[in-house]
Amino acid sequence: MNSKHTKGWLGGKSLISIFGLQRVKKKDDIRLHTASVHAALSVTRLAAAIASVASNCKNSSIESAEDADPIIGDIVASAAALVTTVCAEAAESLGAQKTNVSSAINSGLAIQTTDDMITLTAAAATCLRGVAALKARATGNAYFPRSQNLLQVKAELSVVTPSGSRTYGWACIYSKHSQLMLSLQKKHLGFLATRKEYKILHVMEGTQEAQGQGNLSISLRSNNGNIKLLFKDETQSLVWTSSISNLLQMHN
Repeated sequence: MNSKHTKGWLGGKSLISIFGLQRVKKKDDIRLHTASVHAALSVTRLAAAIASVASNCKNSSIESAEDADPIIGDIVASAAALVTTVCAEAAESLGAQKTNVSSAINSGLAIQTTDDMITLTAAAATCLRGVAALKARATGNAYFPRSQNLLQVKAELSVVTPSGSRTYGWACIYSKHSQLMLSLQKKHLGFLATRKEYKILHVMEGTQEAQGQGNLSISLRSNNGNIKLLFKDETQSLVWTSSISNLLQMHN
């Protein structure tokens, strides 16, 4: 059979190129679906946290003020619980396992500080931006390259570097040239003195350390060896693990 005739039937494309495009599209579809599930779980976690805060604020108002109106507190708490339920159902409809949905709700309900709420909000925003970026890339939208700069998670953490030394400073996970990166900035005399970048290849399961501050950690496999991030609590560990896994899906 004449290959020129075959290409004519296929719109000028070879069978190899068509099958290659189909494989890429399938991979992109899987990546987008996985990112959507992560985002749904992240928003569910945030909604549960809001419900928890609303409930706690209602109880605090009742205890601290005799003339406080308990009705508005009940309404806000009920509304937040409803949003949590809707988010959980949406996550399950996208394919999230019930155990993962329950874990997201429980971790959201367990938040206790303002920092926890800020972290959850930032993580949810990162996941949603990731989904938007993947959708933009799938449609060839020029927004995708610009959106890469918005996909990051940042905090001051204790870090065990590939050499085995433990440092404290700013750790930032972000996308750069279609590669997930970890930047470590070490403080010296109150200033950011050094900065080192690592290419992140894989995130490993979190572990529970025996003692000391930062007793929750996750390990990252990088181009220069394994790196361990130490967290102050389970919420921070969960948010970072979820965010990193979500960002990795964009590059696998």
